[in-house]
Order: sequence, then structure tokens, then C-alpha cells
Amino acid sequence: MAITFHSLNNSSSEAIRNCFNESFKDYFIPFNLSAEQFENKIATEAIDLSLSFGVFENDELAGFILNGIDSIDGIKTAYNAGTGILPQYRGRGLSFSLYEYCIDQLRKNTVERSVLEVFKQNTQAIKTYQKAGFEITRNINSYKGRPVTKNAAGIEIKEQQQADWNWINKIAAWQPAWQYNNHTLQRGWHQYRLFVAYENTIPAAFIIFNPASGRVALFGVAPSSDEQVYMPALLTHVSALYNHDLSVVHVGSIAAEKMLQQTGMQPFIYSYEMERNI
Repeated sequence: MAITFHSLNNSSSEAIRNCFNESFKDYFIPFNLSAEQFENKIATEAIDLSLSFGVFENDELAGFILNGIDSIDGIKTAYNAGTGILPQYRGRGLSFSLYEYCIDQLRKNTVERSVLEVFKQNTQAIKTYQKAGFEITRNINSYKGRPVTKNAAGIEIKEQQQADWNWINKIAAWQPAWQYNNHTLQRGWHQYRLFVAYENTIPAAFIIFNPASGRVALFGVAPSSDEQVYMPALLTHVSALYNHDLSVVHVGSIAAEKMLQQTGMQPFIYSYEMERNI
């Protein structure tokens, strides 16, 4: 059987989605994206199918690397939005071969850096990425639960339609990973709600929340305000407003993790962020 590597530019969205779902159905956290969810992923994560690549056997897609492409801090960056190999093709070194091909093609297209996230328990994938030149840059753990707080009475919380990104970036509790950086959030802003807590009419803290998924994308507290008061109040507010358990993913701050734990939320995914220059 002939094994080849080339871009996904001429592959149908349905073929890629089917391969994605089959590759992740036995994953640590199984994925099964609908057509709408998959198209939303393509759009919000800036996935470029001409710079995303597949491994093919006789023109049938057997595995893939989806790459989001964007300029981050002036550096043309590729984000691994998903790597998968169909179960029947595993154990043949195809992930590493595909990544070698991917990095070579990204380099030819002037991409300067590649980043990804990986579950800590996925030791085989970590070894493959390290073999491909990636290094661990930080821990980005995830939390879930129904937050509980006290003494939140009297805090004014308002929903805002427009985001002041300069203010948000200045007070954010951590540097967000790709899925929740400013560019990604702006591409999918219709999915999110922004709530701001005020201290004597002055904005003191914010939270960006997706009501459909219950996922908190980012939060932060102004340095002059008490994060032990305002952040739990915001978390409790959105949870109660939508009657929803929350998840907060890829938290890149020990202080933010401690605060989440104090509200009763529990870690459920432990991940690394990895990157390499190209």
C-alpha cells in the first residue's frame, strides 16, 4: 500500500472530520464533533487546510495535523489544533513522519514557530513531539465544578457587549493559550459573554464565558482590587445566571489555580504547552 503525505487543501471537510472523530474516539477525553462544531473549530482557531497535512494510504486519509496560522507577537506561528492517526495505522511511526513533513512544509511557508498542547498522561505523544524538536514551556491545567463563594453581596456586575482588549490583556490572570487568545476569541466572539465587576464604578475584574459549553475562556482582576473577592464573585455569578457547572481550561498561572481551588473547583486535566522554532 502506498503511503503519502500532503496538505489537506483538497480533502473534504467531511473526510477530515470523520478522521478526526475516529482518531479521538478512544482518547483520554473522547471527541465527537458535529459538522457545525468542526466548522466552528476551523474558523475560530484559524485553521489553514493548505498548511495542514495528512498521511494517506491510496488517497484515503489515515491521519492528520491541523494547523492554525496566525501572527502572535509579530511571529508567524502555527498552532497544532489536532493531531490524530486512525487506530488501525498506529504503531508504524506515522505521527513522527507526518510531523517531519509538516515542519518542513511550514518552514517553506515562512512559519517561524509551532506551538501545541498535550495531556501530561499522553506520554507517547510527548515523546513524539520531543523527538520532533518540541520543548515543554509551561503547565496549563484545567478545572471544573460549581464555584462557591461568600461575601459577594453588594458587588455590581454588568454584562458588556464590547471588550476593551487593552484592559483585558493588562489584567488577565495568565497569558492565554491559542484557543483563547485575543484573535481566537474575537473570531468567535458571538459565542461568548463578557461580565465586568465594578468597585465604586471603576472596573475591577472581568470574566469571558461561553454559556453553551460552560467554559470560562479567561478572567482577571485589576492589581488594585482584591482577587479573593471579585474573582469568586464573577465565577459564582455566571454559574448561577446560566445554572451551569463551569470549566476553566489551560490555566497558565499557579495563583489562578489556587484561587479556583479555593472556590471549590477541581482539576480534571493536566497539560503541557510545548513549542519549537522552525
